[in-house]
Amino acid sequence: MRFDYKKAVQILNWFARKNGNQINYLKAIKLLYFAERYHLRKYGRLICSPTYVGMKLGPVQSEIKDLITSSEFQVDEKESKYYTNYMQTLINKTEKIYDIKSQKDVDFDEFSETDIEALNFAWKTFSKFQPFELAEITHLYPEWNEKSYILEAEEYSRFIMNTEDFFKNITKENLEKLKKYGFEKDPFDLDKETLSISREEFMESMEWELDG
Repeated sequence: MRFDYKKAVQILNWFARKNGNQINYLKAIKLLYFAERYHLRKYGRLICSPTYVGMKLGPVQSEIKDLITSSEFQVDEKESKYYTNYMQTLINKTEKIYDIKSQKDVDFDEFSETDIEALNFAWKTFSKFQPFELAEITHLYPEWNEKSYILEAEEYSRFIMNTEDFFKNITKENLEKLKKYGFEKDPFDLDKETLSISREEFMESMEWELDG
């Protein structure tokens, strides 16, 4: 799966519009991760992002972060132009806080019905939390939590997350920690059959890409 920059930008645009046309970039990135996790576990594919990296504040889709921060790393001219056509990055240089602002209506042609379902799930479930609360919640899930020790080593600032780990369930210990945020059960909980089918479909798609 290649990075779908158009869909990524429209997701940021969708979250900004839901938030009154402007949203903190860290919050948007975390909401995107939650939508991706939901969609992968239920339907066997990510929405727009081929890879995630684990950083101090949790999972990050690096290409999306680069688009928002106008980094030249992995962002070509057409991607940058598409982003700035729909979004504006607002920078508070004193506090180093980024907000992203919608400049144009969402292009819903970029989304499937299940994409919208996942975005609605992320918004309904997590939008009430502040950005750093969302980061703390992401730390409870296996794909970040099980390798967070890497971030303690001075030579590392990130690690490549194993997408297959998204199919793992939250531990009982971390489920107790999740209750701090008002959750009596894991919002990503699915029956074993659905999770198994989704995982098989994802693994088959990965094998197909490697063979291709």
